[in-house]
Amino acid sequence: MSLIVTTLLALGLRLLSLRMQGTGWLDELFSLHFASASTLESWLPAFWDVHPPFFHLVLTSWLWVVGDSLSAARLLSVLCGTAVVPAVWLVTREIGGRWSAAVAATLVAISPVLIYLSGEARMYSLLTLLVSLSLWLFVRAWRSDFSRRSLLVWSLVAAAALLTHLTVVVPFAIMVVWGFWRSNGPARRRLVIAVVGMIIPFLAWLVPVIKFRSAGFGNEWQFGTNGGVLAAVGVFSKLFAHGTSEVSLWLIGLFAAVLMIVAFRSLRRQTGDRPRIAELYTLLAIAPFVVFAPLGWSTVKYYLVALPAVLALTAVGGSVLVRFFRSSRRTIVGFIIVVVFLSLILSSLWQLVSVRRIRWDGAMHFIETQEHVGDMIFAEWFVSEFPIREYYRGSLPVASGYAYDETLNFNERLVRYSGSAVAGSEMLTRMERDIGETERVFL
Repeated sequence: MSLIVTTLLALGLRLLSLRMQGTGWLDELFSLHFASASTLESWLPAFWDVHPPFFHLVLTSWLWVVGDSLSAARLLSVLCGTAVVPAVWLVTREIGGRWSAAVAATLVAISPVLIYLSGEARMYSLLTLLVSLSLWLFVRAWRSDFSRRSLLVWSLVAAAALLTHLTVVVPFAIMVVWGFWRSNGPARRRLVIAVVGMIIPFLAWLVPVIKFRSAGFGNEWQFGTNGGVLAAVGVFSKLFAHGTSEVSLWLIGLFAAVLMIVAFRSLRRQTGDRPRIAELYTLLAIAPFVVFAPLGWSTVKYYLVALPAVLALTAVGGSVLVRFFRSSRRTIVGFIIVVVFLSLILSSLWQLVSVRRIRWDGAMHFIETQEHVGDMIFAEWFVSEFPIREYYRGSLPVASGYAYDETLNFNERLVRYSGSAVAGSEMLTRMERDIGETERVFL
């Protein structure tokens, strides 16, 4: 019953946040464009995208049923994000009791980052769901000595996850290596066969895409420059909170890390197979930060593959800590710590569901009513033959011959930089004077 209530809570929070999401951004419109393609030829750009095509296939099927709109596309993410609650409950149940599983499910339900991503028409909610299910199915398969039936189910879900986002390669590799290490004989052979069958469709997509991009037909994958331990700690904290101060983020991240350490030490002292599963969860929780942070990947979306293991260990650590404070008659201390931790998360959650995230009200009024408001410009350009319109609230310099609502030609498109912009051959070095406060809307 508690799981049902928690799942309904998650659905309600995601729908409430969806009302605050605002207009679409560029990546969401790519998703809609690929999913709305009417012919195979117009669908081909989805296969050359930097992201694997499984989400686009799922979204295409979904839109055929519910209708072609941004709201319908976002609803798919809401449902996938809600389904993460029981999935993480199952993951946590493998190493903890029902209380720990309920705590992990609650953390998913109120997770600001998961709520936020559940409002985007992108693959990240589906990614988190598939990673959670693949981890649970892998543990179940390992416990059954990698029986053929359990491996078949796991391999199908894991293959779908691999074809959803490239970051799945890291937890997938860890599961395979760990499973090979912690099994023997026929079980190893069955695991290898399942892995080979699973990798084939992923390589069938990856190899042509690498050739396509290396030949200069698309942008190369980008790597950042600000990596290291601090970047990893900052992103780890953002798995639990959104839009809070740096101090709050660090406090949340530090406390969650302590809970994970407590969980690992406690599980290692238990009998049965839980110590080994805790070993796997710990590797899955740490590896993405070790791999991605040095590359400068500071966006929290890349670390969602670690979230199921992180939340499971955090919940188990929380239950251990509660038992400790109860036994030592320091209940009030434990209560204060838990209240502070949850208060920081809930304050972040409140900002997410109460503040409307439409930053382009003036631009949308201009677009929807076609009323001339005196300070609207827009640029048109193309990406993978997909027409993109960028609407800006502001004004181009009249001295350069631009009208307020002028459509720039393709070779005169407005190019934004961090502190300036280029409109045709004109460099706009003072954004506050030349174009004012820019508010971009993609259509």
